[in-house]
Amino acid sequence: MNNSILVNIVEDDPSAIRHLEGLFQRYEQEKGASFTLASFENPLTFLSSYKKGADVIFFDIQMPQLSGMEAAKLIREKDPSVLIVFTTNLPQFAIQGYEVEAIDYMLKPIAYLPFSSLLSKIQRIVSQKQGKEILITSQEGTAKVLARDILYVESQNHKILYHTEKKIYEEWSSLKEVEKKLPPKEFFRCNNCYLVGLAHVDGVLGDSLTVKGETLYISRARKKDFMKALASFCEEGKPWIGPASVTRRFIMGSMFSPSLPPSCFSAKKAAGEAISSIAFWPSFSP
Repeated sequence: MNNSILVNIVEDDPSAIRHLEGLFQRYEQEKGASFTLASFENPLTFLSSYKKGADVIFFDIQMPQLSGMEAAKLIREKDPSVLIVFTTNLPQFAIQGYEVEAIDYMLKPIAYLPFSSLLSKIQRIVSQKQGKEILITSQEGTAKVLARDILYVESQNHKILYHTEKKIYEEWSSLKEVEKKLPPKEFFRCNNCYLVGLAHVDGVLGDSLTVKGETLYISRARKKDFMKALASFCEEGKPWIGPASVTRRFIMGSMFSPSLPPSCFSAKKAAGEAISSIAFWPSFSP
């Protein structure tokens, strides 16, 4: 994973830009952190060239071409999840930051101590967004995989299959061991054979769920706890899914098909044949 945090600075005063760059450089030297900086003196130029990918944007509020607050509102329409920090000489603008979900507001001249605390906070948030990496060891070697990219984990005897959109990774292990290295609030067993990434659950109908078009069986013994875990996950929200304003809806139906077999390996096929429609969970809109 690339641990460098991409920062955009939108500030019409070159001396203020140099001051911020100096603060970043000091923090990097003291904390061993890495930041990639891009500075813009004209907010209109910044807006016309902006593409998603920045981790955080520092906006000066008072700029002649366009205020930082107005620029931030336009950025929010393009990028709902980028972190926003305002800098200004005037404290009365602080309350307006809530309109664009700014994470902080710094008064000029910016002192190093509060700036250092802010960067530590940014590092934590970005780290959560990027997600935890796990190591998967197989006959092919060892691979680093983001936990958030794992759709579900499947157990076949003593072999573990990590299902992602791009590839299935194999490893000799057990679900019990896999559970120890995956974020507990983001993965939950739906039966003895599957550990499901809750962020990827498209829907639940009766005793089955769908993940990216695949249907998995939910055992009766685990159904209640699984639904609680899913509801808790949606209530909390996750950084990589989107902003706090995302909408979520969940419609539950009842399975009207014959009982599914207990075998994990046949359950996926049987459940797929049984479901003719699915209710979506969660639905995210920017």
